[in-house]
Formats: sequence, C-alpha cells, structure tokens
Amino acid sequence: MLLGGSMTTYIASWILGIGLLARRLESRLRVALKTLGLFGVVDLPFYIIFPQVGLGHWVFLGGNEPEPLNGARTIGMPDPAFYLIAALSTLGLALLYFKTLRSKISATIKGLLLH
Repeated sequence: MLLGGSMTTYIASWILGIGLLARRLESRLRVALKTLGLFGVVDLPFYIIFPQVGLGHWVFLGGNEPEPLNGARTIGMPDPAFYLIAALSTLGLALLYFKTLRSKISATIKGLLLH
C-alpha cells in the first residue's frame, strides 16, 4: 500500500514517456502529456527526500512521511538498494523526457567508445 501511489505514478510516467517517443502527436497534446509525465519524474524523489527533511511531499503539500521508502523497508528492502532503484528509474525517466540529455549522453558514450 505504501508503495502503491508512487509506483502507479511512476508506471504512468513510463507509459507516457514511451508513448511520446513512439508517436507523433499534435503540439499541445504533446506538451500536456509531457507536463504530466514530468510530475512523475520528480514524484518519487520528492516523496523520498522532502519528508526526511521535514517538508511535505510537494514541499508545502502532501504527506510528511517518506511512504515509498517506508514501504520498501516493510518488505525488507535495504535503504541503499531502494535509493539505487529510485535513482536509476528517475534517470531512465529523465532520459525519456529530455531529448537533449539523451543526445548528450549518447554523444559522450560514442566518444568514449571511439577513443
């Protein structure tokens, strides 16, 4: 239950991100979907970090407990493993939503492989 809210948002963000890559959409629809997806990119990190420093999930709004982290602890997942999964998933989502970031990382990897 504690993981359900953030995981649902994350799954929806992944679906939106993949859908945006796969389809050509009208500009306003694309902006709207991208905006919704970006909330999902920051949702889990915000829900993990802000409550641990005394803020709400969305700084002034939302819960004051890091519910996804508490849920992971409940099922026996070590904190470092949860933080790693959250960071890698957030990076993956950021790569889906930010074309320039994808291009820069791709160019860096190609440059490293060619030298």
